[in-house]
Amino acid sequence: MVQNEIFKGNWRLPGSAHNCSGTLTYDPIEGAHLELHGAFAGTLPYSKTEIVHGQTLDGAITLLNVNWRNSTSSQPSGTAVTTYTVVYIFVGHLFDSIEEIRFREVSFTLFNLLEWVNATAVDQQSDQEHYKLDYNKPSPIPLACYDGCSGRIEFALSHSANFGLFDVTIKQRATIKLSYGEAKPYREIIEDSLTFQGLLTLCTYEQSYPLEIRLQDDALQETIGSGIRRRTIPRTIRLIYRSPFVNPAHKSRPFYQHLVKYEPIASSFQSILPKWFSVSKELEQSLDLLLRSFANKYDFTIEKFMDIAKAIELFHRQRFPNGILPNEEFKKRKKRFLLDDLTPEEKQWIQKIMEHGNEPTLFQRLQTLLDTYAFPYFDKRVPDREVCCRQAKDNRNYYTHYNKRLKKVALNGKELFDLTENLKLILLTAILNSIGIETAVFEESIQRLIY
Repeated sequence: MVQNEIFKGNWRLPGSAHNCSGTLTYDPIEGAHLELHGAFAGTLPYSKTEIVHGQTLDGAITLLNVNWRNSTSSQPSGTAVTTYTVVYIFVGHLFDSIEEIRFREVSFTLFNLLEWVNATAVDQQSDQEHYKLDYNKPSPIPLACYDGCSGRIEFALSHSANFGLFDVTIKQRATIKLSYGEAKPYREIIEDSLTFQGLLTLCTYEQSYPLEIRLQDDALQETIGSGIRRRTIPRTIRLIYRSPFVNPAHKSRPFYQHLVKYEPIASSFQSILPKWFSVSKELEQSLDLLLRSFANKYDFTIEKFMDIAKAIELFHRQRFPNGILPNEEFKKRKKRFLLDDLTPEEKQWIQKIMEHGNEPTLFQRLQTLLDTYAFPYFDKRVPDREVCCRQAKDNRNYYTHYNKRLKKVALNGKELFDLTENLKLILLTAILNSIGIETAVFEESIQRLIY
C-alpha cells in the first residue's frame, strides 16, 4: 500500500482468449497504471472495464475499475501502447465478478497503530563487550466491533540480517485482524478499516492510513508442499489501492504526543470500540468533515472553518434534535399564517419559508454544546462564550452568503484560525465523550496539540 510495486505479465478480460503483455505500476501517491502492448479486444477508447485478469511473475492478479487513459501508436512499426488507470488490485487470485470478491477475514496495519498501543516488547542491555536483546511478545488485544465482527490486535517481530555487511534490522509490527460471521464484500471490509483509521487519527492527532491489507476466505484455499508434507491452507489475497490520506508530511508520533493515549482507556477499550463503530455511522457527515481537517492539518483555509462549522451544526442536529419551540406549538403558529384567502402558490411559499423555522441557529446550537461539553481549559481559551458563538455565526454567514453587512466583523488569518481551533476543540470533546472517553483523559494533552 505504501511501497512502489511493479507487476509484469499478460493481461486479458475475463473469458477472453486474447492476451496483451504489459506492466502494472503502482505508486502510493499517483495510484496504479496498466500499460499494455496493444489494447483489450472489443473495447473502445474512453471505456471503463470492470474486471481485468493478469498472470504475472508475482502470480494471479485481479484488477477492478480499469479506465482507459490514453493510447499511442506507430504506423511504421505497427505497434500500439494503451494506458489504463486502476483503482483496486487483488494479488493472489482471479475473480470473475465483483460479487465473488467477498472475505471472512482481514488483516491490516495502520500508520501509527504500533506507536499508539505502545507495546514495548524489546528489552536491550549492552556494555563494551556484549549486546543482549530480548523480545517478549505482547498479548493480543481483543476487539469487539459490532455484531458479527470481532478480532484482535496482534504483535510480531520481524528481522533481516546481512552478516557480511554486519547489518541486522529488527522491526516490531502491530496488526488488526478481524473475523466476520459471514463473508463480506470487499467494500464493506475497506469501510471497517477506514473506521479504525478514523479513531486512530483522532487519538493520535495525526492522519493515519493503511500500510497493508490482506484478505482470506474459506472458499479460497491453496495446496503447498508435497508428499507427506502436502497440506491445504487458506489463500491470502493482498489488496492494494491508493489511499488519498498517504502523505509524507504525516508524522510517526510516539505515544506521549497523542491526544488520547491507549493506556488510560485500555480497560474500557472493549466498550469504546463498538460505540465508535456505531457513532461513525450515526455521525458520518460530522466525522467526515472533522477528519478531513487532519488530511492536510498543516494548511489552513477558510474551507476548514466552514467544514468545522458545518460539522458542529450536523452534530447538534443529530444529538440535540429538539426545536426552538415544542412541535405542537410550532404547528399552531404555522397555521396562523396560512390564511383561507391565500392562493395555493402563496401557501406553498409560506410553508417553504417556515420549513426550517423551528431549527436553532448556529449561535444557539453552539451555546448548547458549550454548556454541555466545555471544560476548564476551553474556558481559559474562550473567556467569553457569547463572543465565540457570535463570531462563529457571523463568519459562517459571511463566508456562505458574503453579506456586506457582516464584512466588518468577518475574521481572517490568525483570528479565523484561532476561532476554528476553538470550534474544533469543542467538537472533538463532544465526539470523544459520546463514545465513552472522558475529557479528563485528554485535557492535559489537548493543551499541547490545539494551537
